[in-house]
Amino acid sequence: MNAPSQQGPPWETGLKPANAIYRIRNWQSEYENNRTRELKYMEWVPVRTRHDSDGYTLVVCRPNGPGLYGAFIATLQVASRCRPRGTLLRDDGTAHNPASLSRMTRIPQELLEEMLTVCTNEAKWLEIVSSQEGAAIPQEGAGIPQEGGGI
Repeated sequence: MNAPSQQGPPWETGLKPANAIYRIRNWQSEYENNRTRELKYMEWVPVRTRHDSDGYTLVVCRPNGPGLYGAFIATLQVASRCRPRGTLLRDDGTAHNPASLSRMTRIPQELLEEMLTVCTNEAKWLEIVSSQEGAAIPQEGAGIPQEGGGI
């Protein structure tokens, strides 16, 4: 009988658990600024304009790279409206997955599946923070409500 493999957690081995909770890596430092931190709900997301970074070139130089980049930007926009910001959780606290992201963004599920893999394992723009059902994710403060905002 073979000894069990000494593999690390799924996010280190490239495996995608069915109930993975994805988060935009470095959300606070990369996609928030003094203006967005004051908003309760984001209507826009600051995005860097560098087209020579390793992550960008790893994604865009693939045969379907522009589509993968577009899928990441759409996912970034979804993440900006999640609680906590940057963590891909639905309103009911369950993890977004390629099917739910596809319904929200109207981007094909297969492209989102590939984007999640490439942007987690290669570009390092995403990270898996948990693979447990109902895992608690620390919540950020509510922030200052926007003028004219409301339900």
